[in-house]
Amino acid sequence: MTSSSSVSANADPSRPVRPTLVQVPGPDNAIQHGWHRYGDDLLTSCIADGPGTSDLDGSDIAEVEAIYRSAFVDTVCAAALGCTDFDALFDLFMEARMIRKYSDVVRIKQRSGPMVRLRRRRHGLLLAAPRARAQAAAIMAYFAEKYAEAGIGNEQFRTTVLAEWIVRLKRWSVSSRASAVCPPDPLWPPSDPEQRSAEPTTSPREQER
Repeated sequence: MTSSSSVSANADPSRPVRPTLVQVPGPDNAIQHGWHRYGDDLLTSCIADGPGTSDLDGSDIAEVEAIYRSAFVDTVCAAALGCTDFDALFDLFMEARMIRKYSDVVRIKQRSGPMVRLRRRRHGLLLAAPRARAQAAAIMAYFAEKYAEAGIGNEQFRTTVLAEWIVRLKRWSVSSRASAVCPPDPLWPPSDPEQRSAEPTTSPREQER
């Protein structure tokens, strides 16, 4: 008998999610890569968790990119206001990303053979923001450590390095969103300590002009 239980798309991100287990009768080769129909659901064995794969599940590339950029900028802006531990921030967002990544999985198990994970269509839209937060936190944690090694503390890192980066990120967040190429333009990280020491100092307000 086939049994299934749905997993809420709004599941609590702080709690692990048990994927749905569906028993499917059939030969070992019944599940192959691509699209699969199960009842009223159209499922895919692809995972759309990156800019090069965001259209494999039927998601609109430009929409996924817009969600990603907005969440990325919001994460950096929030961290710049008072984050004291960027490594802990990365751990938090990476865990949330993994929970979200598997919260809308339907597992299909055949009579014999390996377990195959299938995901619901357009899941790339749900994965874009968690991916952005984790990647933004990873970049900030990396550069916070580099600046700490150069003798620049957390507060100065937030109020100068991140503040200057936010000016560039806000321009990036609204540029070429509708392009079919994803990402349409590069995401440049903050300047490293060596670059900053060789560049003339400008304030974030001056950069906006």
